[in-house]
Amino acid sequence: MKAGLDLQTALLCLLIVGSGSPSFGQYISDRETDYLLENVAVSTVIPPFYQNLDEKTYYHSRQIHGMKKDLNSHAKNLSDLRIRFNQVFYGRKSAAGGTDPFLVGPRPQMPVHHEESAGIVYIPPSPKEPRVRNESPQSYVEVPEAGQTASGEEFTSDALLAFSVQEPGVFTSHDGRQIPPLPNTKSTEVGIKPRKFDYYIIPRISLAIPSQIEKNINHPQPHYKRYNVGVSGSLSSGLRLDRWRLGIAGILQQNELHPTSWAKESPVGPRFDRAGKTSSFAFMIEASHIIPVYSSLFMNFDLGFGYRFSKSSYEYSNSLSPTKYTSIDEDYFLWSIGTGFGWEFSEQVSLLLAYRYFDEETVPTHHLDLGFEFDF
Repeated sequence: MKAGLDLQTALLCLLIVGSGSPSFGQYISDRETDYLLENVAVSTVIPPFYQNLDEKTYYHSRQIHGMKKDLNSHAKNLSDLRIRFNQVFYGRKSAAGGTDPFLVGPRPQMPVHHEESAGIVYIPPSPKEPRVRNESPQSYVEVPEAGQTASGEEFTSDALLAFSVQEPGVFTSHDGRQIPPLPNTKSTEVGIKPRKFDYYIIPRISLAIPSQIEKNINHPQPHYKRYNVGVSGSLSSGLRLDRWRLGIAGILQQNELHPTSWAKESPVGPRFDRAGKTSSFAFMIEASHIIPVYSSLFMNFDLGFGYRFSKSSYEYSNSLSPTKYTSIDEDYFLWSIGTGFGWEFSEQVSLLLAYRYFDEETVPTHHLDLGFEFDF
């Protein structure tokens, strides 16, 4: 009896403890909890369990009922979206009728390019089979004379040349057009480039270095006259004839007196410090001979004759008398000679470095020239 009572007590305790464990209860999902507790927030993560089968059926029915309501709501949204889609893309108010919103058109095709035929078609001459000649090394070959052809062959002038020669300098092409003769070209020597220009212009700038000092003590009016280095500018123009240049030139020059210059009115008179300058203009006829040296480098020799007009302004001063002013105008012939080198940059432009000597009465000078020659 006592053993049976103890077994019943143990089974009862096991049932009580097992009824609270998860294995004997069934949980409700979060979705079921929402329908079970309407408008009530769940404050615990452990959902309540079903008491019996009717209670579970009830709550499952409520869950299915809510899902149906949600599906109906989504269906209405989809219907509204479909209506708006038809209105935007098809322009219609109902599901019936309407056309496609975009015009598709035919399927694009790759364009076909048609090759254009050439306006001039070249027809090559028909090839001729080479002659087969079986001759011994010591056999004599007869060379046909001018105007004759080898036996068994006949040639025409049209078959030999692309044009027919009627007379020296006159040509006719195969299509009957007359070809004008080539212009005559002048033969040139080795080292000289053929030129096609006949005229030239040469601007120059120069340093005018006085060549002498005028000192005359035994003169009725003793003086000492010395000039500083001056500047000069010239412009030449003329004809270019093979190795020769023939033309005219205009030259402007100015020199000032050196501070050591002085003068006296008489051998026993007081001495005056002399200051001033001399300006001149010269007109010349000049000729140049060109000698090629190497490639584009050449050498030239210049010779010129002309007439010069000059004006000298002087100031005489000392500590005993007031300053005196005087002006002298002179004109006279002059001549020049010189040489230099040139470098041809192109057929139109050359650089010139030259030396020239000008012999005159007032200021004889050595000129160091830098210039450019322009041919046309």
